Amino acid sequence: VPEKDERDELKDTFDEHLTVHERKLRQRSRAEWRRRKYEDVTSKLKNDIETKNELIAANRARQEEILHELQVLDERKATDDLKNDKVVRKLGELRSVDPDTQKEQRKLETQIADFQTFADALRNSME
Repeated sequence: VPEKDERDELKDTFDEHLTVHERKLRQRSRAEWRRRKYEDVTSKLKNDIETKNELIAANRARQEEILHELQVLDERKATDDLKNDKVVRKLGELRSVDPDTQKEQRKLETQIADFQTFADALRNSME
């Protein structure tokens, strides 16, 4: 039977080995937890990135559609502007009367006014 000091020493050595073993287990456990946590976080980040990339792609597709619609509208507007310019030019042509025509128009307006005055006078004399 070993002596008491030897037993205490053996017990201390055993306890020390046990403590080292427990510490290693805890470290492994913590390392495993960290590894799992890292995997979870990286997995979530990868999923977030994929989702955001999908949203970006959808937004880009929508932007392309909108740009195309804007181009079509710009083309229509340009066509409408040309038509409007033609109409405005035609109206301008119709409004701009040469001086001879303006003189004739004034003469006709004067004759019409004189005729209306004469008709009013005739009507008054008949009453």
